Amino acid sequence: MSEQPGERLARIKREHPLWSIRHVTEGSGFTAHRGGRRIWAATLSDLEARLRDADQGPRVHGDRV
Repeated sequence: MSEQPGERLARIKREHPLWSIRHVTEGSGFTAHRGGRRIWAATLSDLEARLRDADQGPRVHGDRV
């Protein structure tokens, strides 16, 4: 059984408690912010992936960030 959108959004909020996550009221998509960082995503799948990437921090390649 797949998750309903409301259940999925609630799960994402639980998994990323440091982020303020909201459905866009005028328009479409979802926003998340944490301090000065902001994310917009068109879908819950997109939001989940972007939050996961943001929580991992910058990617390091060799000695460079």
